[in-house]
Amino acid sequence: MIEDITLSLELPLMSKARPRFTRTGRTYMPEKYRAWRHECEDLLKGHWLAFDLPTISSCSAAFSFYGPARFDLDNLVGAVLDAGLPNKATGWRGCWRDDRVSVFPEICARWHRSRDQRIELLISVWDYCET
Repeated sequence: MIEDITLSLELPLMSKARPRFTRTGRTYMPEKYRAWRHECEDLLKGHWLAFDLPTISSCSAAFSFYGPARFDLDNLVGAVLDAGLPNKATGWRGCWRDDRVSVFPEICARWHRSRDQRIELLISVWDYCET
């Protein structure tokens, strides 16, 4: 049985950031990206908890990004996928167990020019993780 999950994230668009390196060679993510990811995670988590959704183990996803034309589509998708992952630091189990192709074998993404930035997401769940 396939179940569809739809949601709209009222967020500015943000590309997935690349890790930065300190002078000593340690890696870190830029603060602006970490703050955006935390906000996106909170919105996703709120939706998952409100509807008592389990963690997804296999699905397809369709993304619609609304905003200016200054992003790479694959990096926009990557940022949202990162925000839905399990978070050991907070104990959040995640919306999906991983962002590999085994969990998301099918992804569609589209960009729309808009003054108001947002992300719309349609997930067709094929299977949930065992609880």
